[in-house]
Amino acid sequence: MGISIDPKVVSRICHRQYGVGGDGLIFLRSSMQGDYAMQIFNADGSEAEMCGNGLRCLVQFIQDLGDKKAKFQIETMKKIYSCKVNQGKISVQMGVPKIIEEMGSEYLLEVGVPHLVVFTDDLSRFDQEARDRFSDLGVNINYAMLDPLNTLRMRTFERGVEEETFSCGSGATAVCMAAWHRFGVSGSIDVIFDRGEKLQFEILTENEKLIEVTMSGDVCHVYNGVVQQ
Repeated sequence: MGISIDPKVVSRICHRQYGVGGDGLIFLRSSMQGDYAMQIFNADGSEAEMCGNGLRCLVQFIQDLGDKKAKFQIETMKKIYSCKVNQGKISVQMGVPKIIEEMGSEYLLEVGVPHLVVFTDDLSRFDQEARDRFSDLGVNINYAMLDPLNTLRMRTFERGVEEETFSCGSGATAVCMAAWHRFGVSGSIDVIFDRGEKLQFEILTENEKLIEVTMSGDVCHVYNGVVQQ
């Protein structure tokens, strides 16, 4: 049984001017299948299936509470994710995203949540197109370009937030999957967002098949607080 919360309460807490501020609200729950379970709500109050960066933040929260294990199995709405803490970075095995549809330079993928990936040579297209396309499709939208030296640059318009997000783990995973499929990239990949946030990925292949995508990055504790209703 999951946590039930009024969407208006979530929206109020996540509001960046009148609340704590955030892209979403995560609850740490017990789990019968993993070490812990994650339940996440978007900033608009809607419940989400999972969140890649949210998983990393949750693992850091668990460690801050006193559980100092190096490896965790975190249950989400549809899947259990393996997470690891190593030298200050937290990594998540994201599995192998599924390409649902390929449309030229665009890919619709399932990464626990649906993501549209659009490859472009001009990321400023995002400003003109992303919001309109979100209204039409109702999925997370990612504009991406491949730089030399296996670097991907991207911007994400995230559903439930209804704005561009500074960093999106599941979106970056979708972009890495699409880049492997389109350009053949593999091994160590840096994904850099428009505001400079960076995630590291390992794209593991075997016999020309992708078998695992692992995301890692830094997590920083900001502050504690108490929310009063």
